Amino acid sequence: MKFINLKVRYKDSLREFSFKGNNVLIYSEDNSVGKSTLLRMLFYSLGYPIPGTLAIRFQKLFLELDLSIFDGVYKVRRHDKKLELISGKEKKEYLLPEQHEYFLKQIFNTEEVKVINNILGAIYLDQDKGWTLLNRGKVIGNIHFNIEELIEGLTSIDVTEYTDRIKFLNRELRRLKNLKSIISYQELYLENEVDVPSDDINFLKEQIVLLSSQKKIYLNKMKQVDRSKKENNNFFDLLENFNLKVKDKKTGNIIPVNKDTIINYDDNYKFLEARKWVIKESICNLDKELSEVKNKLTNLMGQTYLFESDNSIEKADVFFNQIDVNHKEIDSRIGLINDELEKLKNYVKIKLIDNSDIVTRMSENILRYATELGVNNILSRKRSFLFTSDLKKISGTQFHKLVICYKLAYIKELERFLGTSLPIVLDSPSGREVTKDNLDKIYQLLSNELENNQVIIASIYKNKFIKATELIELNENDKIFGIPNSDFLMKESNNLNL
Repeated sequence: MKFINLKVRYKDSLREFSFKGNNVLIYSEDNSVGKSTLLRMLFYSLGYPIPGTLAIRFQKLFLELDLSIFDGVYKVRRHDKKLELISGKEKKEYLLPEQHEYFLKQIFNTEEVKVINNILGAIYLDQDKGWTLLNRGKVIGNIHFNIEELIEGLTSIDVTEYTDRIKFLNRELRRLKNLKSIISYQELYLENEVDVPSDDINFLKEQIVLLSSQKKIYLNKMKQVDRSKKENNNFFDLLENFNLKVKDKKTGNIIPVNKDTIINYDDNYKFLEARKWVIKESICNLDKELSEVKNKLTNLMGQTYLFESDNSIEKADVFFNQIDVNHKEIDSRIGLINDELEKLKNYVKIKLIDNSDIVTRMSENILRYATELGVNNILSRKRSFLFTSDLKKISGTQFHKLVICYKLAYIKELERFLGTSLPIVLDSPSGREVTKDNLDKIYQLLSNELENNQVIIASIYKNKFIKATELIELNENDKIFGIPNSDFLMKESNNLNL
């Protein structure tokens, strides 16, 4: 796989960058002119969720990337979540991020997801994370690399049962550590401020719920009385509208039927009014009780009442203070999880080592590269160093050299599996506590081991061992999107159909 050409359109600017040849140097005398951004764009073009920069919003980019792989040439176009893959007259469209996996399967000609998920971490050394990523961890953004997963994919050794358990335990561990942080917050900030008897609090809360329910019942009764009064009035209004009349048999007098002539009309109205007054009094008494209970709760907690306070910080303090978890209990569970994690990781390690020639080749290559760079003394003679998590004893310069050794070993095995070459992309290694002499050794190793591979380096230094077949030079006056070249825009705007 080799990058050939990248066209980038952003707002009113259009730029083109050539990556032809095996050795590409993105060079500038100064930092902060866009070298890292350009490297990120390469992989963003391939659909990866690469974060943009403060200066450029990647979602606004229109990108067109030409690359060769498996002796074929592809054109990839991306804008935001839309991705196109063009080969000859054939064009396929993908929606990101849901269909990114299918795109990568097409590019790398493999169905092995565990391999696909770890290619970027093997070939790309980001300026922020890449030079500290040895065998597992964050590549860039939310993209991760995991050596165990990679070997699983390369060997088809199934340890999913154990790796899934490891993921679950790690989530549980994070949860417990977060809970422990809450308890520490309790002890540090709330211990002397809110000393709340939980039994009393629960009783008062129950009282509030009970009284509120009773109040709701009486409010419904009030609505019923109002409804009866309304219906009563409507009934008599209806009678009056009918203009009904009755005749007194004794006197012969004609009597209209209305409120004034109906016997006991006032008694019914007075009864409903009296009923309404009794209900109002009951509601008033309940409000008084509710107020007293809430005040007791407020005084007891020494905080604004949890359910009525608009202050989210006070609510949080009250909530956290009611969490009753023992420090020792959490520490005990954390200890048990760590013990189980160690056993599971060792089991996975043993199973991969015992059943894999790939682990042997990787380990041998890493040791050979480390010898050339003079850092072999920090590696054990056991193949398990491939999975090491003990990185504290490794100094900065040694660590960066070791990272290169591991990356080269990964690339070799990936190439064997995929049946194609892979590039290596290094972002500003000179900014990582690496002297020029050590850089020379790293570049010489890359030159010797990746003779037929594409090596792309972003740096403020030029090097004799990496003879750049393509030089992309950036400066303060010619950043990725500085002042656009109007002639170039006129020429290329018709060719980039994005």
